[in-house]
Amino acid sequence: SAMMGAKNLTDLTLPDSLTTIGEKAFYGCTKLKTVHLGKDLSQIGDGAFGQCSNLETITVSNDNKTYRSQNNCLIRIQDKCLVMGCKTSQIPQDGSVTSIGAYAFEGCIGLTKVTIPDTILAIGDGAFRDCNALTTVSLGNGVQVVGKRAFEECDELSNIDLGQSVHTIDDYGFAYNHKIKHVNFPASLRYLGQEAFSNATGLESVNFQEGLLSIGINCFTFCENLESLHLPNSLEEIKDGAFYSCVKIENLSLGKNLTTIGDAAFMGCEALTTVKIPDRVQM
Repeated sequence: SAMMGAKNLTDLTLPDSLTTIGEKAFYGCTKLKTVHLGKDLSQIGDGAFGQCSNLETITVSNDNKTYRSQNNCLIRIQDKCLVMGCKTSQIPQDGSVTSIGAYAFEGCIGLTKVTIPDTILAIGDGAFRDCNALTTVSLGNGVQVVGKRAFEECDELSNIDLGQSVHTIDDYGFAYNHKIKHVNFPASLRYLGQEAFSNATGLESVNFQEGLLSIGINCFTFCENLESLHLPNSLEEIKDGAFYSCVKIENLSLGKNLTTIGDAAFMGCEALTTVKIPDRVQM
């Protein structure tokens, strides 16, 4: 974090001799606009340029063997990971990128819409966290994993399309997004992590498909406008506090393969009037 929060830094050119940038080295340099990386750079720590909200140009020496730049994206060549982006980035769709790295776009407040190409398989932890102007997210049909806190606290996010291949939404993946009203989960989904949609206070409805196996701890806690809940027959476990304080749920339909309901899973669901619990359930 050598220059973390250097708020008057606008242009950054790093020497060819530099080999490593540490975690959060330039985190929060809110006036930084351009970054040029030298030829010997071979390692960049997570969040090195996080919350650099005005960054608009990313380039790297043509002689660098580890990284390359394309469309204002910094890409690690060996594993095709987009490790750093900015508000002007366009994610390549030619197969040269297969994952979005951890914290790659964190705090890019200029982003309003994100379309993930079908060639992307995974979105890393915190990749789009705190993108406060982001309103729309569309995941390509190749995306299988949404990492921890990947879209957490995107204050304006209201529309999400999860594609057709996501099997895991990890912990806090879409937490604290108050303007999302409806979520259609794909049939590919198997696991919803801890607090994956917690405090999504505007959420009114969710549509689950057969295939879902587990709903994580506090997954939908404080989703105070969620009104109805039909859980698929494939669901095997509802973990502790999963729907804690979802105060508007009136009717609850539990699937026939459910075996476990965790502690306080529906605690505070004060409008709940009707529920049928399968015989095999352990509580």
